[in-house]
Amino acid sequence: MEEVLSLLCAAIERQRLTDLQVEQLLEDAESISLQVLEAKDPLMPITRGKDAGPWDASETGSAGISLMDLGGLKIPMPSDHDEIRMEAGDGGAPVAVTVVHGSTALQLQAFRSNPSRNWASVRSELSESIKASGGKAKEWTGPAGIELRVDLPVARPSGHMKIRMLGCDGPGWLLRGVISGDGAAPSSQDTWAYNLFSDTVVHPEACAYEDVVIYLRPPEN
Repeated sequence: MEEVLSLLCAAIERQRLTDLQVEQLLEDAESISLQVLEAKDPLMPITRGKDAGPWDASETGSAGISLMDLGGLKIPMPSDHDEIRMEAGDGGAPVAVTVVHGSTALQLQAFRSNPSRNWASVRSELSESIKASGGKAKEWTGPAGIELRVDLPVARPSGHMKIRMLGCDGPGWLLRGVISGDGAAPSSQDTWAYNLFSDTVVHPEACAYEDVVIYLRPPEN
């Protein structure tokens, strides 16, 4: 981190960077530092399905975690204070689940994928769509890998809403997550939503193979 800041100071002296450029460089330096601090071994990248989730139903990485069965997804068992919302698609069947934990919410949705339809391509499409609608989106490396940090224009007193879009490619599937509320604030270091995302298990065989969306079902009482 000290080396990055030293280079930054030198660049400011040489080029007289604008405030916006300085802010971007500081954000990049912070992102790099967090990656190094969070890595178990900075020289060895974390591998999904081996070192961390989200998990496929065929994998055993979620063993020992108490899970709520939602059909196409199994999520860590929420606490008594958490709120669960099932969200239906056009056909009426549940396609997403939102878990609200205090002032932070995480929405989860899974899709079947292929090499040309993965998180990198979807992330690019989302970024272009957000910018075309007047919002801002930038890639950021967080605890779940490359995410989008988004500033959306909304009809509220502040005029905007901050969200974080997560994504992960699994064997034949793509899991997407959207963090909103306090956990999406630029200064937030709350890991609750990231932990929930990482501990989620995707079960694509729970619905028909020809469906692109991996459908869910309400939890059993």
